[in-house]
Amino acid sequence: MVAQNPVTELMKLISGFQVSQTISAMAELGIADVLKDGTLHSDDIARKTECDPASLYRLLHALASAGILEEQSERLFRLTSIGECLRSDSPNSRSAWARYVGRPYVRQSWANLANSVRTGKSGFELTHQANLWQWRGERPEETGIFDAAMSELSRSGGNAIAPAHDFSAYKLIVDIGGGQPTMHGTLRTSITSRQCWMWKPQSVMPI
Repeated sequence: MVAQNPVTELMKLISGFQVSQTISAMAELGIADVLKDGTLHSDDIARKTECDPASLYRLLHALASAGILEEQSERLFRLTSIGECLRSDSPNSRSAWARYVGRPYVRQSWANLANSVRTGKSGFELTHQANLWQWRGERPEETGIFDAAMSELSRSGGNAIAPAHDFSAYKLIVDIGGGQPTMHGTLRTSITSRQCWMWKPQSVMPI
């Protein structure tokens, strides 16, 4: 294996936030959903997402450089296998997580990491002088994005946990910590829906 230039590799790591931000912008604009049926010209994507064509082309080109999209001739773009995971209807979707990571308050909190290490306080507290949960609770849009992101991760974890363990010995399952009552316990649902053929619990509770 040819050794990589350490300076080049370090620069990739240092600039990684730029790639993360392009992915977040892609999720926020719904580009993956627009491309779910196949290849489109950048101008068509701009029209469907209501974006400036020239600016959107630069974003699409950057996403192609990161392996999220494939750029073909004449400004045609299609999703790669990685990009497919940004579709909102994908069983492996990380669209909500990408949107959450790109939220200004999240980025700003991480920007205070050095001071967080110095003081022992959270980056959010140092940046906003507020309690995170109270702050987000007063902003329904931010709460919705955060809850959707957590649900994506819970579904992924549940889909891995459910087939890996026999839960038939348990009479009660409690899903603790869910922030969305309407989800009725995402992890619990994954377990019961996959194993209901072999066992019917007496009680299941999301808390």
